Amino acid sequence: MGPIVRVLRLIDNEKKPAMGYLYERMERSKITIAKALGENSVDYQVVSAIIDKRWDCQLHHPLHAAGYYFNPEFYCYRPEIEQDQVVTDGMIKCVQRLVPSKDKQDLIMKEMVKWVNQEGRFALDIAKRAHCTIDPAQWWNLYGKEVPNIQQLAMKIHSKKRNRLEHKKLQDLVFVKYNKTLKNRRDKEV
Repeated sequence: MGPIVRVLRLIDNEKKPAMGYLYERMERSKITIAKALGENSVDYQVVSAIIDKRWDCQLHHPLHAAGYYFNPEFYCYRPEIEQDQVVTDGMIKCVQRLVPSKDKQDLIMKEMVKWVNQEGRFALDIAKRAHCTIDPAQWWNLYGKEVPNIQQLAMKIHSKKRNRLEHKKLQDLVFVKYNKTLKNRRDKEV
């Protein structure tokens, strides 16, 4: 359970905004658990089902996929992100939810060509070296000026305020789940 605990610690972290890292860390945790238990073992199948159920109903949101998609630390070194249907669908859903203007949504999708192809400032060596050393919101502020609509969206996704809101939501979900479990237990006793 160590990998899952590390994911939860990431969420509870006040120093580094977790939004752009949660999706990747969860995927990495699943791989680590699969290696530890054996990918074809019954134990792994049980644990994997529990993790997936919790992940899908409580933590997996388009915002996490978009945070992963727009995190330069991952996107620029993992071209397979573009082929991941869940991630790209999540990013598109996030654009639709966070950007109410259809015209602005269309501008974002037009600007995506530069991001996907890593053109302009995204191709600069200095920008590439900064992927792992600068917070994603700050990175987008420095290097995203050629794609101002994506820049604004990415900075919004990676902001500390956005991450605190998600942290509060997570606390509320845990609170509701815990109280529901207590109520169910009490109802069974009666």
